[in-house]
Amino acid sequence: MEKVVVVGLNFLNLCRILRIFSNISGLRVNLSKSKVFGVEVLDHEVDRMASLYNCKFGSLPFPYLGFTVGANMRRIVNWKPVIARFHSKLSSWKAKHISFAEKLTLVKAVLGSLLNYFL
Repeated sequence: MEKVVVVGLNFLNLCRILRIFSNISGLRVNLSKSKVFGVEVLDHEVDRMASLYNCKFGSLPFPYLGFTVGANMRRIVNWKPVIARFHSKLSSWKAKHISFAEKLTLVKAVLGSLLNYFL
């Protein structure tokens, strides 16, 4: 029972922080588009908190910017979207008029930017 009270208070405090942020910045968080995730909390408690504040219930893993959050990243299958995106970016550079040094520069640039994008 103590855990349920703590979860409720934590979520209430988070909503208060978002309201203060809204008052200071003028930006509003659209709670109806937001999802609530619980870590070591029963699903029905997370669902109850989400329904109290007009949020959606979310579960791990979930996609965010083409990357799977909450997945086991030691598995190759979870890196497939990253690899596919990398291949799609490189496929247009396979032109025969680009030298090896230029291709190497482009590969380094894409690798660096993809890492920033996904992380």
